[in-house]
Amino acid sequence: MEKQYYTCQFCQEEFIPKRRKVQKFCSDTCRNKNHYHKNNNVKKEPIEILNEPIEAEEKKKNKVEEMSTAGIGNAALGSLTGIAIVELLKKFLTSFENKTATKGDIENLLKGLNQRYFPVVNVAPRFNKSTYYDKQTGKIVFYDKQTQMFELPIMDLQ
Repeated sequence: MEKQYYTCQFCQEEFIPKRRKVQKFCSDTCRNKNHYHKNNNVKKEPIEILNEPIEAEEKKKNKVEEMSTAGIGNAALGSLTGIAIVELLKKFLTSFENKTATKGDIENLLKGLNQRYFPVVNVAPRFNKSTYYDKQTGKIVFYDKQTQMFELPIMDLQ
């Protein structure tokens, strides 16, 4: 490797080459900029000037870029409509078993669990008496509708 300095053909800076006698530019940036200026007939400027921030002219906004209250309203209405449609589809297409429980559903369930007597559905009523399960005693009882009293049967659940 050579120890002498070379001069960049684009920015005129001195540099130590990384390759032997074939390196004409100090960096890939200078090499690319030289190629661009050579092919596009652009006036060659030193690298310091090109790296300075270019002050942007005041960009005029197109009608597409401007915000308006009508546009905001349309966007909000469109998103709310989409959400409403999705929720309606969920409501009508979800089966009853898969629907989520509400606070009222849970309160009704807790009220039902606090009752002493639970109706037994799979036993047919006999002699105008409905079948119930007594939670406190753990036994099956019959409710007589005429006397409005619970009676213990002959059989026992336990």
